[in-house]
Amino acid sequence: MALFTSVGGFFIQQPGTQVTWSTTFGSGLDRQVVIQAPNISDDILGVVQLVVVDQTVVASNSGLSYNVTIKNPSTRSVRYNLNILDPL
Repeated sequence: MALFTSVGGFFIQQPGTQVTWSTTFGSGLDRQVVIQAPNISDDILGVVQLVVVDQTVVASNSGLSYNVTIKNPSTRSVRYNLNILDPL
């Protein structure tokens, strides 16, 4: 099992927007199951929310790409990066 926390620099997502992230491991280096989730910055005043609306895997000649689409339904911007789990 591999858990990667706080992957990438922090990103600020505006209210009402969706963003798609892509993760690759290189051909043969992944374990065929990858879960990605937002890692919200801890310095939040009030309540904010991020929702994973879609997770996909795309196969091509260069390997597999794991994609996650995250929506910010909150009324405020949210600062976050990703946590990535490769559980097998």
